[in-house]
Formats: sequence, C-alpha cells, structure tokens
Amino acid sequence: MVRYEIAIILKSLPRDQLKNAFRTAATTILNEGALLRQIQYLGHRKLPYRMVAHKAPFDEGSYLVCNIEAGPHMVKTIMDTLKKTKTVIRASMVKI
Repeated sequence: MVRYEIAIILKSLPRDQLKNAFRTAATTILNEGALLRQIQYLGHRKLPYRMVAHKAPFDEGSYLVCNIEAGPHMVKTIMDTLKKTKTVIRASMVKI
C-alpha cells in the first residue's frame, strides 16, 4: 500500500448536507479497499478563480484533505468516482 493525499473541494452546502458530502467522500475511498488515515476539514473559502463542475460555475467551496493508503490500481477508480460525485467541484491526488 502506498500513501496518498487527496485534496477535495466540495460545493458550498449547509452543515447537514456538508456532513453527508464528507460521508460520501469517505465511503467512496473505503469502498475501493483503501485505508483512510486522516480527514482534515480546512474550512469554507472563496475559490481562487471561478471553477466549473457538472455544468455549473462555483465561486466558493469547502476544502477537505484526506490521507489514505491505497494500492496503485485503486487510485484511478477512486479519483473517477470522486469526480463524478455531484457535490465535488475538484479533486486531486498526490503520492506522499
């Protein structure tokens, strides 16, 4: 297993919907067989520039960072699933 860090920008949502979005992101990672080591919520912020996701523009978002351990074959599946999730504006992964 290799360690990765996933940075996720979520839509600006009310608190209860934001919890569900966190849960969905964590479940996506765990369903692929990866180990979720840490989740950090970095807060709600204005985006550095307007981003378009799922044919809608966004100016604000909630930032989330996850540290995981996963096999190299799991990475593409995890990222594809996260990017298709309607609450995710942007997701990126780096190997650490």
